[in-house]
Amino acid sequence: MRLIPDFSNIQLSRREKIMILAGALVVSLVAADRLVWSPWRQYGRKLDKSLSELSMQAQGQEMLLSRQASVRAEVAAYKDFIHPSRSPELEMAEFLREIEELGRQSNVSLPEIKPLPTNASQYFTEFGLEVRFEAGLLDWMKFVYQTESSHSLFVIDKASAARADANSEMLKGSMQIRKMVLNDDSIEALK
Repeated sequence: MRLIPDFSNIQLSRREKIMILAGALVVSLVAADRLVWSPWRQYGRKLDKSLSELSMQAQGQEMLLSRQASVRAEVAAYKDFIHPSRSPELEMAEFLREIEELGRQSNVSLPEIKPLPTNASQYFTEFGLEVRFEAGLLDWMKFVYQTESSHSLFVIDKASAARADANSEMLKGSMQIRKMVLNDDSIEALK
């Protein structure tokens, strides 16, 4: 008894041969699709998806690196202004000295300078002064400009000025000047 039939004596017509060949071609195309092309396309889709995810992550990392570079550039720009913290009394004395020096440079008389209350927070300490002045208009403007553009980053919060007398060109007035000093903790966080 034979397990494999003998197909050698079977006579097929041309149409039947074409149908068998077409069927074999369809079966082989389906097998190739299921066994080769579908897994290959799935692998390609997974690869495209992982590449797009990695590209998005790389863009995010690139953005963070550019931010880090800009923050470090800003910290480097203000490196001259960052110094180890001193006691509040020494900071206030330095603040007073700098304001008096700016007044001398711009020919502004500062008859009265009063310290304002110090505001301290976790990251910075804010010092303030109330300054009374007497000066000509140009000298006062020079004083304001030098104060605002100082390397110590002073800020003028309030200013008021009026003529000393009706016939005088001298101005009298007051200003509130503020200075902020970073604490050691915030300086270490910037490094």
